Amino acid sequence: MARYRAQSGSRLFFVAIFLSGTSSIIYQLIWTRYLHHLFGVSVHAVATVLTCYMLGLVAGSLFFGRLADRLKRGHRLFLSLEASIGIYGACSPFLYTALADLNAWLASSFEMGGELRITVRIALSLLFLIIPTFLMGGTFPVMVKCHARMTAGIGKDMGSIYAVNTLGAAIGAFVTGFYLIQTIGLNQSVYMAAGLNLLVAGFLLIMRKQREEEDYKEVPLSRAQVNPPSSGSRRFVWFFGSAFAISGLTSLSYEVLWTRSLTYFFRDTVYDFALVLTVFLFGIVLGSYACSRLLHRIHRPVEAFGMVQVAIGLYSLVTLLIIHKLPYAINHLQTMSTLYMQYGDGYWLAGLFIKLGYTVLIVLIPTSLFGSTYPLIGKIFLQNADQVGKQVGLLNSLNTLGSAIGALLSGFVFVSLLGLHNSIKTLALLNCCIGFMLCVLVLPKKGRSRMKAVVAASFISVIVVAAVVPRWDHLRMSISFLEPDQALEQSVRLLYYNENSMDMVSVVEVVPYEQKFLTTNRLYTQNTSNMGQTEDHRRLGHIPLLLHPDPKNVLVVGLGAGMTLSGVGEQDVGRIDAVEISKNVVNAARLFEEENNGILDDPRVRIHIDDGRNFVRSTRDAYDVIISDIYFPMSSGSGSLYSTDYYRAVRERLAPDGLFVQWLPIHQLSFADMKMIIRSFREEFPNTSLWYGMIGDSAPVLGVMGMNHPLAVDYGQLDSRMKQPVLHERLQEMNLSTPSLLLSHFIMGSESVDELVCGYPVNTDNKPIIEYTAPRLHNRSYQTGLANISQFPDRTESVFPYLTNIRPEEAAQIQSHLTDHTEAKKSIIRALTPLVEGQWELSFGQINEAVQQYRDNEDLLYWQREIARRQ
Repeated sequence: MARYRAQSGSRLFFVAIFLSGTSSIIYQLIWTRYLHHLFGVSVHAVATVLTCYMLGLVAGSLFFGRLADRLKRGHRLFLSLEASIGIYGACSPFLYTALADLNAWLASSFEMGGELRITVRIALSLLFLIIPTFLMGGTFPVMVKCHARMTAGIGKDMGSIYAVNTLGAAIGAFVTGFYLIQTIGLNQSVYMAAGLNLLVAGFLLIMRKQREEEDYKEVPLSRAQVNPPSSGSRRFVWFFGSAFAISGLTSLSYEVLWTRSLTYFFRDTVYDFALVLTVFLFGIVLGSYACSRLLHRIHRPVEAFGMVQVAIGLYSLVTLLIIHKLPYAINHLQTMSTLYMQYGDGYWLAGLFIKLGYTVLIVLIPTSLFGSTYPLIGKIFLQNADQVGKQVGLLNSLNTLGSAIGALLSGFVFVSLLGLHNSIKTLALLNCCIGFMLCVLVLPKKGRSRMKAVVAASFISVIVVAAVVPRWDHLRMSISFLEPDQALEQSVRLLYYNENSMDMVSVVEVVPYEQKFLTTNRLYTQNTSNMGQTEDHRRLGHIPLLLHPDPKNVLVVGLGAGMTLSGVGEQDVGRIDAVEISKNVVNAARLFEEENNGILDDPRVRIHIDDGRNFVRSTRDAYDVIISDIYFPMSSGSGSLYSTDYYRAVRERLAPDGLFVQWLPIHQLSFADMKMIIRSFREEFPNTSLWYGMIGDSAPVLGVMGMNHPLAVDYGQLDSRMKQPVLHERLQEMNLSTPSLLLSHFIMGSESVDELVCGYPVNTDNKPIIEYTAPRLHNRSYQTGLANISQFPDRTESVFPYLTNIRPEEAAQIQSHLTDHTEAKKSIIRALTPLVEGQWELSFGQINEAVQQYRDNEDLLYWQREIARRQ
C-alpha cells in the first residue's frame, strides 16, 4: 500500500510540474503582451520588458534555492510558491489596468524625454513583473529539492523534472499561440493560468497530507560516480558555471535569430512565432528526457557536455546552409495562393505542416542538444543532496542570466552589427570554443600534449568550415517574386539592404520597368510601378486634409516610402509629425526622394522613431488631422493598431474639430475582417464615415474617417482652397482637381456604417482577433481586393446632405456633378471586377461605355488608358 501511495504521489508530483510549466509560459506570453501594449514594441521597450522579466527569474532562483535547503519539507514551499503565483496571476489584469492608468497620468503630467521615458519603463515593468517572476524563478530549484531521494540519481531527476516542466511549457506555448488568445482573450488566458497554479497547489496539498508522517533523510551522493579532475576547486566550478551560462546565452540567442530568419519566410504572423517557440521547447524536452534515460551510461559527463556544445556549434553552421536555400524553396508561403491551388480548403493545414517541417529541420536537433545539458550539469555538480536547492538555484540562475544576456545581445547588438548570418556563425564558433576548452580541461595527464594538439586542430577545422559557409544572397532574401532559376544580373538590382533588431528592410529595383520596391521582412510595403502607385499614395495624404477646414498640425503614423507623407506636405500645414518604428524604413525612404519629393528634409516634418501606438498614448500634443497609413494586418503586432484601444487613444489626441482617417488595405482582409475593424473603429468614433482611397485592381484601399462632431463639409471653402494654383496643379496629377472629384470618394455615413457592421465583433487589445484571422486569408490580393471593393457601389450614398455653404443657385449643378462623378466611380469598380476572372475585353468594354456617359471624369479616362495598355 505504501509503495502504491509513493508511486501515486510521484505521478501527481510530475503532473504538478507539467502544469506549472504550462502556466508559466502562458504568463510570460500574456504579460509580455500587456507591457508591449503599454510601452510599445520598439527596441528599447522590448529590451526593458525582457530584462525585467529575466532579473526576477534569476533573483528568485538564487533565493528560493537556498531557502529550500533550510526547510525540512520542500513541498510546503512549492505549494506556497504556486499558490502565490496563482493569486498574483488572477490579480494581474487589474494590476495592469492600474499600471496603464499610472503610465497615462505620468505621460500627461510630465514631458518625458528619452532617458526619463526609459527610467519610467524600467520602474513600471519592475513594479509589474518583479514579484511573480521572483516567485516563478524559485519553482525549479524547489522542484528538484522536493524530488531528491536517497539515491545517486539527482542529475537524472534534474533532467527529468526539467523535461516535464518544459513539456508543459511547450504545450502551453502552442495552445496559447494557436487557440487561447484569439478564442478567450488575454485576461481570460491569465485567469486560466492562475487556475492551473491553484490546481497545482491543490495537488501538492494532497501529497503533503499523504506524506505527513514521512521524513526524508537526504544523504550525500557518492563522489565516485562523478570524478572530473579538480572538480572541487573553485576554478573548475566557476569555469564550468560560466560555460553553462554561455550555453544559456547561445540558446536564447539562437532562438531569437532562428525565429527571425524563419518568420521572414513564414510571413511574420503570430502563428509563426508560436510554431517556432513550440518546436524549440519540444526539442529541449526530447534532449533532456533522452539524456536523463541514458545518464547512467555516461561516465565522463564533462567531456559529454563539451562535445554537446561542439555538436550544437556544428549543426548551427548547417542551419546557415538550410536558411540559404529557403528563398528557393518556400516563396509560395508568402501569399498562400499557391498552397490554395494545390491543396484547396486544406491549404491552411498544408502550409502549417510545411512550416513545421522546415522549423523542425532547423531547430529540433540543436535544441535537443541544449536540452541534454541540464541532466549533464546535474550529474557533474549535484554531489550533495543537502545542498541540492542551493546548487540548482545557482546553476539555473546562471543559465537564466546567460539566456537574458543572449536574448538582448542577439536582438539588439549582434544583428545590428553583424547581421543574422554572421551572428549565427559567431555563436556557433562560441559553442565550439567552449566545448573544446572543456574537453581540454579534463584531459588525462598521459598524452595530454598530443590531445591538446588534436583539439586545437579540430577547432581550427571548424573555423575553416565556418569561413567557407556561403553568405546569404541578400537579393533573394529580400523578395519573394523570383523563381529559383531566374537570372538576376540584368533584371533586378538591390539598392538597399539592412538588418537590425526590428526588421530586415530592402529596396529593390526591377530594372526593365524602372520600378522600385520597398520591402520589410520580405513583405512589399510600397512600389513605384507604372500603375499609379505614387499618385495613389499621395492621394491618401491629400483626402483627409482637404476634408478638414484648416489643418495646421498633422500626425502620420507609418512612413513607408514617404508618399502619403508627401501628399500631406503638399498642403499648407504648419507642422507634420511622422512616426515610424523602423529606422531602416526611414533610411530606405530616402531612396524614394524623387517619388516623395524629398519630404523627409522638409523643415515642417519631424520624424519620430517610435512605436506609433505608444507615441499616440504618450504625446501631449493635439492634432487637427491624424492619418494611420497602411499596415499589414497579418503581421504580428499589427492587430493593436486596429483595436478599439488604439482608436480611443487617437480620439484623445484629436483637436476639438479634428479628424482621424485609418486607411485599410482591403486586399489583405476578408470582408468579415474588414467589417470587424470598421465596427471597432465605430465603437470609439460615433461619427464615422467610409471613403474610397485607392480603387485600383491590385491593392484597393478603404478609408475609415472618424471625428468628434457630425460630418459637415464647407463646400465653398473647399472649392476656394482647391483652386489655389500650386495646390490645384498637384491635385490634377492625382485626378483630384475639383471638389466633386474629391467628394465622389464618399461611400456612406454613420447610420449606414452601423447597418453594415451590425452583429460583428470588435477587435481589442484583450482579444486581438484580426491578428489570427488575417493570416488565414488565402486568396490572391487583387482577387480579394476587388471582391471586397465591389461590395460598395450598391451601398454608396450621396455626400450632398453633408455639404454646407452652398449658394442656392449652384446647388442643383453641384448635386448633378456629384452624382455623375459618384456614378463614374461605381462604374470603374464594376468594370474592374471582371479582371478577377481575367476578362480584359469585358472590362475594357464596360470602361468605354462609362467614358461615353461621363466624359469629364479623370479617373475613368485614366483607367481607360490603363486597361488598353495592359490588354
